[in-house]
Parts: sequence; C-alpha cells; structure tokens
Amino acid sequence: MEKEIIMYDAPDIVEFRTNIEGWVSKKDRRFFGTGDNAEHMARYHASTHSKCECGAVKATPYIRCDSCRHKSVQTKYAELPFKEWDGKTFLCTFWDETYFQDEEALYDYCYDNEIANANELNLVICAPNYLPEIQFEQFEDEMPEDMGINDVAPDIYKKIIELNKEIHAHGPISWSASKVRTTIDMVIDFIEFD
Repeated sequence: MEKEIIMYDAPDIVEFRTNIEGWVSKKDRRFFGTGDNAEHMARYHASTHSKCECGAVKATPYIRCDSCRHKSVQTKYAELPFKEWDGKTFLCTFWDETYFQDEEALYDYCYDNEIANANELNLVICAPNYLPEIQFEQFEDEMPEDMGINDVAPDIYKKIIELNKEIHAHGPISWSASKVRTTIDMVIDFIEFD
C-alpha cells in the first residue's frame, strides 16, 4: 500500500484559527501559534512532501529531491583527491559507508546487488584506526608535585612502556572512510541461469 503524498503547499492541510489565534496542523491538530514562523512550522509538520529548489517533489525531511541529492554527492565525490588503491587497504563507499575488506568482497557485493561496474559505488580508500597508546600525562593529577610515574611506580612505568610497544606493533584494529577517492577496474559479468 502506497503512502499518501501530502504536499507542503496544499491549501487544506493547515488552518488559521481565530478563536485561539494561530496555525493548527490538520494532521494531528497540533497548535503552532501566530509567530513569524508558525505557518511554516504547521505546514512542515502536516506535510509529507514539498518542492525541491529544482521544482521536483521531495520528501519533507530532505532539503533536496533524490536527483539533486545524487548530483550533490557526485560533485562532492569528484572533488576528493584521487589515489590508486594498493589492493590491500580496506575500501568503502563514499556515501553510505559499506565496507570491503578485499577485492573478493567488493566483487561479491557488486554481483549480489547487480552492479556492473565497481566504480559506480564511488569508492574511497579507508584510513586505519589504531588503539590509542597510554599517555603518561593522564596520571599527572594523581602524582605528587614534581614527580612522574617513573619516580613513584617504576615497575608500572616499565609495563606501560611495554604495553605501548605492543599497541604500536599491533597494527590497525578497524578502518574508517577517508576523504580519498579511488577507482577499481572491475566489471562484473552476470551469468544468466535458465
């Protein structure tokens, strides 16, 4: 069942009441008063759709229609710096951050979603996230004046140094989208089964 479309500028979705002086949404009888923005707020609350700046119909919570949002994403993506993918670093999609561990995962995603060319996904190279090392400054408030953790607890100090070496050597624990775009030469051949 399709949801009813109620346009922002439809004349019958709000009414001005004189007995209480203000705008009321016909959606749920919510009162918005008489302030400078009251009619707009009542219309926004009662509507499901309005017009985009291009003239197309858009869903109310969005600033732009699907087409304008797509164009905006494409423009932002094209403005990112480009770097060749090394074949090892995680990748993800620019807009919705779908992550790919390797080329096989990317291929499977494209195949499952019937995407013929991986470059349609607007891929970005991911940046590694590391565990933060323990900073000795975090103990300063508990230390006696003019003394450090090495002076007060040398055995703990040594263990923190060892732990920080382990943390540093561990490598990435996760990946996040970066602001560097890339392309992949991967065209998917879809096999038709009878």
